[in-house]
Amino acid sequence: MPGPLDGDGLPVVAADEVEAHVETGGESGAGALSAGLDLGLWLTERELGAATADRVAASIEYRTARR
Repeated sequence: MPGPLDGDGLPVVAADEVEAHVETGGESGAGALSAGLDLGLWLTERELGAATADRVAASIEYRTARR
């Protein structure tokens, strides 16, 4: 179920200056340089564990600040 909408029917969002990705009500999003990679690795860690996410990051030679 989508979150609240503003007067134009667009989702109400808030920027988080600390986190590169956020999850609210089952919806995930990211916004930063390499945000798609960061979000993908975060979802991988959430679903398959940190070791798997670390192997994926290493396999694509991606340095991440996840931890």
